[in-house]
Amino acid sequence: MLYFNSHWIPRRWQDELATGLERLLFRRMSHMAGVLALAGAWIIWPHAWTAVAWAALGMLLAVAGQRWQAPELSVDGVACAAAAVLRVLFVNLAATHTYQHLPWLTERLLTVALVVLILYAGSRWARLNVLAAAERIPSAYTWAASLLAGTLAWYELRAVSVAPAWALLALVLLEAGIQRDSWHLRTQAYVGFGAAFARLFFVNLNAAGPPGEISPRVYTTAPLALAFYYVYFRRSSAAHCFLGTITLAALARFEFDLDFVAAAWAALALVLVIAAEKTGRRILVSQGLLLAVGVLFRGIFHNLYERSYFPAPPGHGRVACVGAAVALLFAALPFAFRLRRTEAAPHPAKPLLQIAWLAERRPSRFCSSSRFSC
Repeated sequence: MLYFNSHWIPRRWQDELATGLERLLFRRMSHMAGVLALAGAWIIWPHAWTAVAWAALGMLLAVAGQRWQAPELSVDGVACAAAAVLRVLFVNLAATHTYQHLPWLTERLLTVALVVLILYAGSRWARLNVLAAAERIPSAYTWAASLLAGTLAWYELRAVSVAPAWALLALVLLEAGIQRDSWHLRTQAYVGFGAAFARLFFVNLNAAGPPGEISPRVYTTAPLALAFYYVYFRRSSAAHCFLGTITLAALARFEFDLDFVAAAWAALALVLVIAAEKTGRRILVSQGLLLAVGVLFRGIFHNLYERSYFPAPPGHGRVACVGAAVALLFAALPFAFRLRRTEAAPHPAKPLLQIAWLAERRPSRFCSSSRFSC
């Protein structure tokens, strides 16, 4: 009734509202109705379902505000959505009750997922023409939904599954951002990829499995590298290409025997050089050269130095480990020769940049130098 009085009477008898105070009071009556609606939803749907009711109410008010050009309804919708987000953070994340016939489904999973979906859907109608920063409100909806989805994955999934879930969410956000030409969705995707990459080094790379079985670090880390490479090929993002290579190099460091890490890195460098020769992407050459530097230092400071006192186990000696790395780097030479640049280019002034410039233009020399140094 308060909503009816606030929005129908001024439209029906506009001439009867003679003073600005009367018009102001009718507008404020709409907010009184919003407060009562929040309280009513709290009473009808208590506990964890209050957040879902508030989010749905906020979406309904946002749609009505856009449909009838009623700024008060839009304001009430934004307030309901904000209350729903706060309710999720303080109440729903602790709702671990499960259902009798679905023991895997918790109230937290169901209710928070519904709030996230409603926030994503409601961002389409979240417009406030009465505020100067009204254009930021839809992006605030999607940011809140993305953060809640990432937090839900943290609470619901196992520790090693959180990073792949964040990467999957980031992929969905990236594709949605590309389709809708939304800078905010793409930025949320990049934040998700960064969070997944950082979590690898704290959780996934330390997840060792039983002997003789594929460890969890393999099937939770390798898909992330593929996701990073996908973003690189989708958006030509050099940073994600490096993230993919670093992820694979870190996986090799933790998954392979310590004596064969140098050989694993050399194999990865070989793959990168071959891929660069086949695709013409010079960034893969740079990554292969950086891995060759890693092979050089790993071979010297671990395989040649650390094995100088105690005898190595069978098959782990200097000849086997360093020899495998040298053979793989040698195999990269034919492809590196094809990647040489012959066109003229200015020399950089600084010595370190000159070394990088020469290595990028003559990768075959760099690979052969690393090989003979080992």
